[in-house]
Amino acid sequence: MRRRIGLIIAAAAISLLAAAPGHTVGQAAGPAAEITGFTLPEMVVPQGQAATFANLDPLAPHDVTSVARVGGATSARRFESATIGFGETADIARVSGLASGDYEYFCKVHPTTMRGVLHVV
Repeated sequence: MRRRIGLIIAAAAISLLAAAPGHTVGQAAGPAAEITGFTLPEMVVPQGQAATFANLDPLAPHDVTSVARVGGATSARRFESATIGFGETADIARVSGLASGDYEYFCKVHPTTMRGVLHVV
């Protein structure tokens, strides 16, 4: 029952964020996300908009991180959120400054199972 109430509260917070002009809600990590991955592994953000990540997983903290790669080596972070717990949200820094294109991202806490793509349009 407590978990269900927490999910309802977190979903309401995401609904409020989604309604804000110039703002896109980021990936919502659901229950057992460390095993199943991001709830929405692909996200679309209009160029110039801010984005927020919401963690709905009561079992583990998560984040969203994207790094640039040159010749297979990591060169720089494109964007990242803070690591957040259940029911919390965090802004994904620098998304609003990205050019149009596709950006792979992952959770630094669970990098092998939680991966996705951010589409900036």
